[in-house]
Amino acid sequence: MNKTKLLTRFRQHLLREEREEGTIEKYLRDGRRFLNQVGANNLADAAGWKENAIVWKEHLTAQGYSPSSINAMLAAVNKLFR
Repeated sequence: MNKTKLLTRFRQHLLREEREEGTIEKYLRDGRRFLNQVGANNLADAAGWKENAIVWKEHLTAQGYSPSSINAMLAAVNKLFR
């Protein structure tokens, strides 16, 4: 599945969950950043995205993001791949 289709389906899922628009936009922004960083080709299975999430977490830490910000971004990515 391509990145655009994945994010569109994620948005629809969040709307069905009756998430606030601000929450939806944040989750989509974080999901998009993750997909842009790791590339959608490496996400064929659960192990692939988890492995890439670890690498992304290290990247965000190196960029100086706080642990709470990183955890919020990872929560969005976790929801995207659930």
